[in-house]
Amino acid sequence: MSATKYIHIVDWVMHELDQNRLHSGMKLPSVRSLATQFQCSKNTVVKALEVLKQGHILYAKEKSGYFVVDDYKKPNTSNGQIDFLSAGPDPDVLPYEDFQHCMNQPIDRYKEQLFTYNDVKGLPSLRNELVRYLQNMQIFTRPIILLSPVVLNKPCIYYL
Repeated sequence: MSATKYIHIVDWVMHELDQNRLHSGMKLPSVRSLATQFQCSKNTVVKALEVLKQGHILYAKEKSGYFVVDDYKKPNTSNGQIDFLSAGPDPDVLPYEDFQHCMNQPIDRYKEQLFTYNDVKGLPSLRNELVRYLQNMQIFTRPIILLSPVVLNKPCIYYL
């Protein structure tokens, strides 16, 4: 039941945005008032707001609440076409926020290891993932060593 409730809350926020009752920079009602409005737990409301936050529609300010992102725009789906004849595609249709979200996840996960020398052979999880990837392509190898130097503009990968 709560799964449908959190989706209902997400749909309500999106509807409010479409109707311009919520707009860029605007503060959403408190978690407590949304829980009362939708007759659900505060955890269900937080789950819905986190889904919207991951979708780059909302952002949270600690001890202040949730706000609509400043550059929120409704997607332009008038013709669904991207003009590549110009110098470049319209920046509004490029997934910058999605790319940033994908880049922030590993930075948050490996922040202690990014600028230190932990393992001279390379990041163990990356090495293991490369072995699995190669095995899926029917290339069987032992764990590999990743080296950071570049030879002739190509990264070096050495097999043990």
